[in-house]
Amino acid sequence: MVGGLPFYGRRILGDRRIVGTFLSLVFIVYALFNVPPQTFNVFTAMGTIADTVTGTHHARQSTVTASRSV
Repeated sequence: MVGGLPFYGRRILGDRRIVGTFLSLVFIVYALFNVPPQTFNVFTAMGTIADTVTGTHHARQSTVTASRSV
């Protein structure tokens, strides 16, 4: 199975390896920059599940929230 941004970008931009390598690196950096927002979403979802199961409210102000606002 073949596909994805590096494969198609390489094909569209002249079938050069350097293009596929560059696009792969760009995607990896993009994914690494998305780790903090995704982590925040996971903790928020876990808090919501805990609220539902226990019937109590858990504060969402945490170090994750504080670090995200910086």
